[in-house]
Amino acid sequence: MNHKYYILSLSAIFFYSMRSAYSQTDIATHPYNVLNYTLTLDLYKNYSDPFPLDYTGVEEITLQAESSLDSLVINASSSSLTIDSVSDDATSFFQTTDTLSVTLKKTYKSGETIHVKIYYQHRDRIDGVFYGAKKYVFTDSKPEGAHHWFVCWDNPDDKATTDITAKVPSDAQLVSNGTLVDSMRVNDTLYYHWVSNDPVATYLIAIASRKNYTVDNLSWHYPTHPKDSIPVMFYYFSDENPAGIEAVYDTMLNYLSSLFGDYPFDKVAFASANSYLTGTGTENQTINIICYNCWYESLIINLLTHHWFGDLITPETWADIWLSEGFSKYGEVLWAEHQFGSTAAKDTLENYRNYYLAENPGWPIYDSSWAIKTPGEATLLNKAITYSKGACVVDQLRYVLGDSTFFKLLNAYTTNDTFRFSNASVNDLMSFTNSLTGENYDWFFNEWLLEPNHPVYDNVLSISNPASGVWNVTESINQIQSNAPFFQMPIELKFNFSDGSDTLISVFNDVNHQVFDFSFSKSVDTLIFDPNDHILLKEFGYNTAITETASSSASWCFVSPNPAKENVTISYYTIKGLPVSIAVYNNQGIKVSNLEALSQSTGWNRMNLDCTKLPSGLYYLNVRLKDEIAVKKIEILK
Repeated sequence: MNHKYYILSLSAIFFYSMRSAYSQTDIATHPYNVLNYTLTLDLYKNYSDPFPLDYTGVEEITLQAESSLDSLVINASSSSLTIDSVSDDATSFFQTTDTLSVTLKKTYKSGETIHVKIYYQHRDRIDGVFYGAKKYVFTDSKPEGAHHWFVCWDNPDDKATTDITAKVPSDAQLVSNGTLVDSMRVNDTLYYHWVSNDPVATYLIAIASRKNYTVDNLSWHYPTHPKDSIPVMFYYFSDENPAGIEAVYDTMLNYLSSLFGDYPFDKVAFASANSYLTGTGTENQTINIICYNCWYESLIINLLTHHWFGDLITPETWADIWLSEGFSKYGEVLWAEHQFGSTAAKDTLENYRNYYLAENPGWPIYDSSWAIKTPGEATLLNKAITYSKGACVVDQLRYVLGDSTFFKLLNAYTTNDTFRFSNASVNDLMSFTNSLTGENYDWFFNEWLLEPNHPVYDNVLSISNPASGVWNVTESINQIQSNAPFFQMPIELKFNFSDGSDTLISVFNDVNHQVFDFSFSKSVDTLIFDPNDHILLKEFGYNTAITETASSSASWCFVSPNPAKENVTISYYTIKGLPVSIAVYNNQGIKVSNLEALSQSTGWNRMNLDCTKLPSGLYYLNVRLKDEIAVKKIEILK
């Protein structure tokens, strides 16, 4: 997760705008596979006032040619990096705005290994990727910022192992990807050496450091083989308090491992950063960097979920970002459900849904053009689409598949050797889902990922009593959105009967203006559309609700005024001794009020409905007199 748009200073907005200029159209393909990045960084002076941002680096890149190759092009930001020289299998170089062209000493055949050494400097400038201030040094590379602090193929589809050595003051602590293989003190200097033998996408390569971090070294034991464990490390400043997370992280890892297979890496680390990182965190592989004192469960579970969705299985392109952000955001829902129950999960989802509906910018989750030209961060990392809608679509997939198949799918996907420590696309998950279930769910992925917006339902309901003991219900399901095509979905319909009972019927709505007919042997009060709110991404209302009876044209009942503001008078003709009940429903079929008179005199009688607490909108009054029903539509205007 990297919600950099939550709380941003003006300077942060400026930093990110500088980073968004680069896109993969600059070097659309690369005829090599990066195997390893080895970095040696001298960061010693970055921790002291005036906290400069310049440092020197020596980088060794190991690549494998995938075609005949006598030169290569790789990413390096000229605004941040100055290339001094190249050596080993490289003889010369030429640097442009965002690329470094390297001439090789010979022509390499496909399959041959190439070693390129690069001597470079990071400029003393703010670039929104390499941060150094007030004794902090850390990086934040998502989505394509890594080439601002080291030379790399800066795209998620080429993952490589890492070997990072950093020179820092002796009172500084530094953490990076993978395992700390050694640290060496020389006088007032420390050298930290971190190695990741698991491949890492460039946007997930990171360092986090500070003078006088407090470091808590804990551990986690695998539930499947408890004799084995991995380190769990917390880096924080003295006035922070991660105790709540330290008390629950093992439960989090146990739970996620039960869903997605054992945690796949050799350590877990969390490091807090300074005020440049606000309101969020970054899921760098094995080293999560969070905002200052942001030790709250929803953020931590999101970052941990990312280690399966994003780190272990990385999106093939930025068009496939839903596979990372949608599922990690849904990790917050799963954790809420696991720890606090279904109501907490529903509340979390409703917050996502409401944010999306309020802030929807109107583009789809998946845009194939993003695989070629990466959009700016405000688009790619849009909170309403990428995160909120993305998580809601995952929940709707759960509804469509059912819990058993949904969790079976997630586990099979995250434990599949084709995808683990590699990349996957949305098309890969579509095909995998179809293969695992034996059914074709392309329709679901196509409409919810490739299409923008959401369905707007404007249904028509008719309840009739054509004969004694028979009640017929007709529901016409209509979508009226003009900014998206028709969405087909399974839909639950809940029928509430006058005796207090109910029944739930599922239908599959696969064409617009589809009519469903039902017949019951007892009186139907109302029908509730999608009562469990499984179709989160929708707007809904009834255009009309019509009730007909066999014995009356409902001329025995009138309402006034209509529209109304404060009170509605319901006038009805009854026979002495007959009870009258009036149920009031909003335009979503939810009962909002109830009136009842047990015994009244023969003739015209009245009841008043207090509308002062009802919001503006359409309402339906279900007036029941023995076996006769009248439905009156009223409008309340405030």
